[in-house]
Amino acid sequence: MKKLLVFAFFALYLGAVRGGDIKGYFNYNLFNIPGASPFLETYLTINGSSVIYKKLENGKFQGSLEVSIALFRKDSVFAPKKYLLFSPEVSDTSDKRPSFIDQQRISVPNGIYALEMSVSDPNSASKKKFTVNERIEIKFPESEIVFSDVQLLEKFSKSTNPTVITKSGYDLIPYSVSTYTDAMTRLAFYAEAYNVGKILGNGERFAFFYFIENFETKQKVEGYAGFDKQTAANVNVLLAQMEIQKLRSGNYNLVLEVKDQFNKLLSQKRVFFQRKNSVTINPLADLSTVNADSSFIKTVTNADTLADFIRCIWPVSSVSDREYAANVVKNKDVKQMQKYFYAFWKNHNDVDPEGEWKKYYKQVLIVNTIFAAGKIKGYATDRGRVYLQFGTPNSRNEVLSENNTYPYEIWQYYTLTDPGTGQIQRNKMFIFCNNEIAGNKYKLIHSDARGEMFDARWRLKIMKRTVQGADLDFEKPGGTYGNALDDNFSMPK
Repeated sequence: MKKLLVFAFFALYLGAVRGGDIKGYFNYNLFNIPGASPFLETYLTINGSSVIYKKLENGKFQGSLEVSIALFRKDSVFAPKKYLLFSPEVSDTSDKRPSFIDQQRISVPNGIYALEMSVSDPNSASKKKFTVNERIEIKFPESEIVFSDVQLLEKFSKSTNPTVITKSGYDLIPYSVSTYTDAMTRLAFYAEAYNVGKILGNGERFAFFYFIENFETKQKVEGYAGFDKQTAANVNVLLAQMEIQKLRSGNYNLVLEVKDQFNKLLSQKRVFFQRKNSVTINPLADLSTVNADSSFIKTVTNADTLADFIRCIWPVSSVSDREYAANVVKNKDVKQMQKYFYAFWKNHNDVDPEGEWKKYYKQVLIVNTIFAAGKIKGYATDRGRVYLQFGTPNSRNEVLSENNTYPYEIWQYYTLTDPGTGQIQRNKMFIFCNNEIAGNKYKLIHSDARGEMFDARWRLKIMKRTVQGADLDFEKPGGTYGNALDDNFSMPK
């Protein structure tokens, strides 16, 4: 995860700085030349529209950036580089200014280093310099099979004129970010494995295997895998790509493996990426190929029980899954409900769908016990839905009796991941209120999480026993003497 932090740090201060000028992304990979030296390869992608352009003598316009890269180890500096990075020339600054990339290679021995990279725009009035500092460990042992880092690629092609972007006879255009949007329909990558011939014997057969796994569960995603059989050498290269047009939004790892002819795992490497796919793709929409007759759900033949099972997974379903599930329940076809339920959990855990369901159902039983409201089951309440969707809150402040307020609860999540979308959010609050006082009918009245109900007037709803007919522009009630509403929100217990 170290490079993800580099990217996130740089994207925060370089790529998404409020009031800053330069927008871009930075990443790096480590490679090795057996018998010579490892090397650090850096990738800098700059948004052309964020750079100040100056007019050239030929009448065109060009931007430039001052870039500095250095590695520090104790009192030594390795291969410091300072240079000007020029944008492509454009005829008119009102035209779309293309992004441009820079790639550098720095040979450096095994060891632990501090990487420092800075960039500034000499044409900008602010002269502001953006800096990245990162700890790097370079470790390529000679006595075992090891991978280089995995280089994600925007595209690749056979090289006709080798340059700094050329490796193993191919020109590799780096993809410096770890997020794949709708426009990216393929995941291309390059990696090297070292010492395979040394360990197995030169000329021995082995295979690269590669696949996509869910970042959180580490379960393989069905339909996203490949292999490449090769002959062992000192350096073996894997250059491949996978179609990801139908890969749903979420957080994933690309996993690479080296296995011998007996399928023994010899080395493994992971790289994180995120998929943001706005195209609605519902793998559960076609149940014609699903066979649930030999599955764990085959013994459940009661339509009402199956309907209840399907309804209780609503909190962890995507929007499209929810719509499809509603129709399946409405039709009351037992076979279709069995197929849908089995396909849903197989889609979440291809290896052990039954185990995944049992683990989730334990949480459903807890929710039904704690949050049920009369005849309404716990999973169908607002608190139950949030609990199942995002997990146990880091803090849950229950206030049953307080001066001038209805009963209310404040939940805080330090980090939450939506199982339906894969989106990660941090430090999010949920406010529930029981306006009926009696019973257990708490409603979600406010949250700052994406996709949830946001209401700046939530305090008025809790204080409505004493605050009547408030102005529509009035957000915060006075007269909170005797209760700790604001303290409970700002400092949840």
